[in-house]
Amino acid sequence: MKYRKYTIMMLVLLFACFFYSYDVEATCTYRSSEMTGIDYNCHYLLYGVSNRYYYIDSSATNYSTIIGSAVTNWNNCSSDVSFSKTTSSGTAVVRFFLGTVSDPSSPGQTIMHSSTTNYNPSTSSWPNARITLSSSLFAGNTMTNNAKKGTCAHEFGHAIGLNHMYRVSGYNVYWDANWIMTPSSSRTTNTVDSYATDVIDNHLY
Repeated sequence: MKYRKYTIMMLVLLFACFFYSYDVEATCTYRSSEMTGIDYNCHYLLYGVSNRYYYIDSSATNYSTIIGSAVTNWNNCSSDVSFSKTTSSGTAVVRFFLGTVSDPSSPGQTIMHSSTTNYNPSTSSWPNARITLSSSLFAGNTMTNNAKKGTCAHEFGHAIGLNHMYRVSGYNVYWDANWIMTPSSSRTTNTVDSYATDVIDNHLY
């Protein structure tokens, strides 16, 4: 009888632990009734977003002010994000370049990586991120400075763990032009919004 009671107690404890661990894991993925698709399955920039550094490659120095303004916007809007510019590429975890992106219609592209490999953000967290600003669109003067700032802030959002965001209303799914993590073709804002910072501050870090 004692053995049976002990077995039942162990099963109850295991059952409770399973549901507790499941609940803790679930808290890092934020979903509301009006938006979804906002993170990379709870993956993020390793070691946090506080007191970190970003670097601007010589190819993108003409856009230093715009890049700096975009990062400062993140610093000011988020209670967790704190990035400073460095002139040493080796100390930076987010790096900006000007170059060719895989999609010619896209003004920017972010690749998560280490020194030896690229990462799929949907399956693992990453130690570094490389942001490439489209040379054909940035240097070609086909974008306003506000649009360029929006692109830098948007790609920086990808670098620290945000995926594209979209609204859900009933059976309808649509982009919100006022969200920084909306793709460029549907985005009008160039400033970081409270939805994006809520995910960073309260759910990922």
